[in-house]
Amino acid sequence: MKKSQLVKMDIVRRKPYINANIIDAFDLEIDARLLIDCGASHAVSLFRSTDDRLEIPENSIYTFIGVGLSGDIYGNIGRAKRFSIGEYTIKKPLITYPDEASVNITGQAVDRSGSIGADILKRFTLIFDYQAKELLLDANSLYKNPFKYNLSGIDVTTPVPDISVFQIAKIRKGSPAWIAGLEVGDQIVTINGIETTEFKLSNIVQMLQSRNGRKLTVGIRRQDQLISAKFTLEDPIK
Repeated sequence: MKKSQLVKMDIVRRKPYINANIIDAFDLEIDARLLIDCGASHAVSLFRSTDDRLEIPENSIYTFIGVGLSGDIYGNIGRAKRFSIGEYTIKKPLITYPDEASVNITGQAVDRSGSIGADILKRFTLIFDYQAKELLLDANSLYKNPFKYNLSGIDVTTPVPDISVFQIAKIRKGSPAWIAGLEVGDQIVTINGIETTEFKLSNIVQMLQSRNGRKLTVGIRRQDQLISAKFTLEDPIK
């Protein structure tokens, strides 16, 4: 790890925090104190209440962004211009702005701007030295990959473990799938003519966030009906 960067960490109540720099969509420079959350799928999550200057980007979407201890979390997803940690600078990362009513940020042990999650962390080989309060980062093969998210507007789940049954759990109002008439509870049985028994959930997720402009034909089972719907993946926050 000869090209690695050493970043100082704070450890409070066994939780690691680091400092990062963000240039948001409005060219605002933000010095952010972030909780390192390896279990979160997002890139960076920011609480707007921690900085009066923070604004949600115009090219953003309001959608389901995850599940917390208090239940479903909704909020906005947009893009920043740059994210820097140590001497590493990442372009156009996705930033989530959760509805703080659904996230308990009161009574935090440490003031923080938000958290850094797996969509950033997976781009590095990481070594945590808790005793020295240091984090060693080395960019890996994922470092320059673009940041992707679900372009269809549907969140898919597998209600029966280890069986290829895929059901729509959430759908974003105004999204391509919503306009095409898909609904929560629909079972996806084919995608572009291929039966979903041939897929894993990760395959379907990859297709739903593959690229702007990709056309999908989805066959669904709704109660006793088989319905076909067509839509085009669309990136409203590109």
